[in-house]
Amino acid sequence: MSGRPREPLGFRSIFKERVWGGRRLAEVLGKDLPGPGPFGECWEISDCGDDLSVVEGGPWDGWTLRSLLGAHPEAVLGRPGSRFPLLFKTIDASMALSVQVHPGERDEALGVPGVRSKTEAWVILDAPPDGRIVYGLTEGADREAFFDLAAAGDAGGLEKLLAWKGVRPGDVVFIPAGTIHAIGEGILLLEIQENSDTTYRIHDWGRAGLDGRPRALHLEEARAVRARPSGIPCPYGSLRGLGDGLSPLVDCPPFRIQALRIDRAGASFRIGTEGGFGVLGGVWGRSEVRSLDGGPPREVGRGGFLLIPAAAGGIEVRAQVGPFTGIWVREGPGDG
Repeated sequence: MSGRPREPLGFRSIFKERVWGGRRLAEVLGKDLPGPGPFGECWEISDCGDDLSVVEGGPWDGWTLRSLLGAHPEAVLGRPGSRFPLLFKTIDASMALSVQVHPGERDEALGVPGVRSKTEAWVILDAPPDGRIVYGLTEGADREAFFDLAAAGDAGGLEKLLAWKGVRPGDVVFIPAGTIHAIGEGILLLEIQENSDTTYRIHDWGRAGLDGRPRALHLEEARAVRARPSGIPCPYGSLRGLGDGLSPLVDCPPFRIQALRIDRAGASFRIGTEGGFGVLGGVWGRSEVRSLDGGPPREVGRGGFLLIPAAAGGIEVRAQVGPFTGIWVREGPGDG
């Protein structure tokens, strides 16, 4: 195809059945689930392994994200490169996820095949009144003792060392690599992360997988991950009570996240891409998104994402029906 991608790009959903998943991706977010099973994840923008996002609609319909990068890297990324650096998901945790940890850049540098750094952030879309997450260990807890309990199968002792934190809709939680964590029961969220599927499972609440067998643990690998110290406060941001326009939420080497608030239907806000790509995610409301460099507009609503190529030059986001709240994600200074 001639030309270059310069309009907002939407992608076909990649759904993942998970034993802890449910049906809220359809019931709350309106996604078209491909079967009756419990679906826990929807990979919205992915260039990870064999999970390749495919453009849906518009002049680039049917192209994979990887093929776009191969043909037009600078138009998409704003720089040379063949790999999209981030991964965007929607997660329905109808049951609590396993307690786990992800490696960081220092672990990746050890050269273990397949290990990639995975720092992430969560935007809470829905949670029960008592919704909570695991964020690290309790203050003063000994990490080695924690892993000794895990190795011994002492679930009760291990669970006493987990630090639980309450969450509610609109919370934004930053999960640096090396943080022991888990999503609690009943939480629906957006996840922004480095392009990695490396997860080390520490504790799975005694639960069987979809095949009826216990899921594998990765205690040796998890213990070897460079740890964040225990007792560090959970870094919250919030989408509640924001003023109109952009507000900072997370700024870390892999990515930067800002909140976008447009306070009434018909109002609009312009955002420049400044020579790089951006991703717009919907949290509340719905908007029409148009490239400043022309091309057809796209819509984004709750639980949806659009990739804005660098060649777009920026976007105009116009709220529809009522106010719109979303997130604007850029590469961090450590990428590229």
